[in-house]
Amino acid sequence: MTVEGRETVRKAIRLFFGPVGAIGLAELIGISFLFTYHAEWEGGALRRFLLMDDAMISMSYARSLVEGCGLVWYCGAERVEGITNLGWTLYMALWQALEIAPEYAAFPILLTGLLTLGLHLWGIYLLGVRFFSVTVGRLAVWAMALLPTVWVWHSAGLETGALATLLVRIGLELERTVPRPFVLGLLSGLGTFLRMDFFIWALGAATGKALSARSCRPLFPVVLGGIGLGVGILLFRKSYYGDWWPNTYCLKVTDIPSLHRWVNGILSTCFHIIYNLPLWILAIGGLWRRRAFLFGGPILGVSLLYNIYVGGDIEEMPFSSNRFLFMSSTSLVVLAGSIVDRGGVICRLMGVLLIGHGVPLYPFEWGARWRALLGPVGAYIWKGRWAEENRYPILGVRPFPVERYLSPGQKVAVGFGGTYPFFTDNIAGSIFLENQMQKSARQGTCSTVG
Repeated sequence: MTVEGRETVRKAIRLFFGPVGAIGLAELIGISFLFTYHAEWEGGALRRFLLMDDAMISMSYARSLVEGCGLVWYCGAERVEGITNLGWTLYMALWQALEIAPEYAAFPILLTGLLTLGLHLWGIYLLGVRFFSVTVGRLAVWAMALLPTVWVWHSAGLETGALATLLVRIGLELERTVPRPFVLGLLSGLGTFLRMDFFIWALGAATGKALSARSCRPLFPVVLGGIGLGVGILLFRKSYYGDWWPNTYCLKVTDIPSLHRWVNGILSTCFHIIYNLPLWILAIGGLWRRRAFLFGGPILGVSLLYNIYVGGDIEEMPFSSNRFLFMSSTSLVVLAGSIVDRGGVICRLMGVLLIGHGVPLYPFEWGARWRALLGPVGAYIWKGRWAEENRYPILGVRPFPVERYLSPGQKVAVGFGGTYPFFTDNIAGSIFLENQMQKSARQGTCSTVG
C-alpha cells in the first residue's frame, strides 16, 4: 500500500472512532427502534407508529387543540391539565395541523428524536473538547452512543431528548470566552417552555459557571429567560385550567406524603446509580478537577435532589434509567471520559464498554443490557418479521387478559393510558389503565371508566 493509501486508511479509522462514527451508530440504532419498538406491523404491512405512552397523552391533547376543542384530553372533556410539557405538546400540534393520519401522526415526532439524538451527541463531543481534549470528546461521545439511556429517551417521543440537547447548548454557550446573554436567555426560555422544570438544570449549569468566573453575570440571562417563560406558563395555567400546577404533578408529587415520596426517590436514585455504576464511579473521579467539578457538580446535584423530591420511579426500566437522571448524563459522560483518557488504548476501550454495559440485573451475563434492547431489533431484522411482544421491554408489560373477566360482546378499550385512547374514537365507557384492570381482577370485580 502506498503512503497516500495508508494515510487514507488512518483518516477513515480516525473518522470512525471520532464523533461521526459514534453518531452514525446511535442513529442506526435509533432508526431500528423507530421501525421495531415504535411501529406496529400487521400481515407484513405497517399499521401505525407509536410513542411512549406518556407522549401519546400529549399527542391526544395536541389533537384536541388542532380540532378546535382546546388543550384537553379529548373533545368534550373538562379542562384538566394532564400534561407537564406545554411547549412540546404545542410542537406536536404543529405537525397534526398538517392533517397527518392518526396512524402516522407520531412519525414526525420520532424523526425529531433522531435529530435531537445527533445534536446531543455532537454537543457532548464539543463539551469534552472544550473542557479537556479531543480524545476526551471522542471517549465521551462513544460512551454516550453505547449507553442504552440515550437510545430510549431520544426515541420515546417525549421532550426529554430535546431538553438534554438544550442543556448541552447552554453548557457550550457558557464556556465561550464571552457568553452571549441573548442566546443563554433564549435557550433557557425555550427549555422552560417545553417543560417547566428544565429551568432548574439550566440554573445549575449557570451556577457552576458563575462560581468558576466568580461573577453572577452568567446567571442573569438564564434566570430572566427561565423565569419569564415560567411566569407566563403559570398565568396561562391559572386562567385556562384554574390551577397553578398540572393535575399530573399534583397526583404524582404533592398529593403523596413527603416521607413516602422521598424514600421512593432515594431508592430509585440508588437503584439507577447501581445499574450505571461504572459511569458514576468514573464521573465522580472526574469531579476532583476543580473546573470539571464546577461544570458537572451543580448539574449532578440538581438531578439527584430533584429525582428524590419528585419520588423518582423505581420501576422505570433499569436499562434506560429515568428521565430526571437522564439530564445528568451529559456531564457524567464528559467527566467519565476525562478519567478514562488517563489510561492506554485498551483501558480506554474497556472503560467505554463498561460505561455502556453498566451492571445488569444478571451481573455475570455480559451484554445483557444491550441484548435486552437490541435483541428484538435483531430478531426483526434477521427474521424479517415483527412480534408484538417486542415492544413491551420499552413500553411496559403485556396487556392484561380482560376476556377472562368481561362478558362476551362488551366493548372495552384496554391498554396503555395514553396510547389506546389516541386511537379510540369513542372514549366514554372505555377502560384505559392496565393497573386498574389488574386491581379489579384481584378484587374479583370489574369496573369501567365513563
